[in-house]
Amino acid sequence: MTKAKIGIVGTGFIATILAPQIQSSKKARLDAVSSRTLAKAESFVANYPGAIAVEGADQLIARDDVDAVYIATPTSAKEDVASRALTAGKHVLIEKPLHSAASFKRLSALARQKASC
Repeated sequence: MTKAKIGIVGTGFIATILAPQIQSSKKARLDAVSSRTLAKAESFVANYPGAIAVEGADQLIARDDVDAVYIATPTSAKEDVASRALTAGKHVLIEKPLHSAASFKRLSALARQKASC
């Protein structure tokens, strides 16, 4: 069975909780992690052999070797990053509520649109 290749956008607290779970999964692997600075991403992936550090969400989203993107950014950035990832054809995981119901509706509509393509 092929493992899903997961990328994490953000290196904050929630990413430190999730990354070991992905790494130990039989169905997924941590493939890439992005941060606003490459140094932060490199420091984060040092604990996860095989994961690649990239600078910025767009660099992670553009990777062909990432199937799904876990958005571990502040709430104010989630919709923008999720929208870009969905537009690129990635599966998206978000760990906490978006900042509004309208934001949820926009992302849900985009996800449905991309799924029907």
